[in-house]
Amino acid sequence: IGNNALDGVLQVDKANISTILAMTNFKNDKIYGHADGRIILTGTVDSIRNAEFSDKESTLNLLQNGLLDTVRVKAKLNINDGTAAGYAINNVDVDMELKDSVLNINSFRGSEGTAGNFAAKGSINLKNDIKAEVSLNDIDTGMLAGIGGLAMPVSGKINGALQCGGTIDNPVVDMSVEAFD
Repeated sequence: IGNNALDGVLQVDKANISTILAMTNFKNDKIYGHADGRIILTGTVDSIRNAEFSDKESTLNLLQNGLLDTVRVKAKLNINDGTAAGYAINNVDVDMELKDSVLNINSFRGSEGTAGNFAAKGSINLKNDIKAEVSLNDIDTGMLAGIGGLAMPVSGKINGALQCGGTIDNPVVDMSVEAFD
């Protein structure tokens, strides 16, 4: 306890996704379901021992200010029977690692509805560069609109490929999209 070290494994069994996201100060009102898997925490918390921040301080701000540079989080989770903006999502496999303020998305893939699937991989340096790819196949446009907060009805399906770059403060997205009924 006196050495400020983190070294442990959280075994996740039917954990509420909203609760997991709340631990990172990420407010979620769009994605629901339960996750199974493991979250490994290692590193030290020396840099935050004497730091002053409010309960409202976001985890992203703590990361960008270097207060969590010595913390490493590795998560391998599976989500089944979830929803995103009211649309069914299943077989969502998440393999991510946060180390040195860089979020590496080794694999993030899953299915939407009966035929849709999505995937993402890449890295997001929370202090600098973004290098990520996202693919969408046969995804219901209503789900994307709902996640994005669009309050009007939308119908149809979408295929797409997104290349994400730039920086955390100035992101750039190149995309190719095909919409259909």
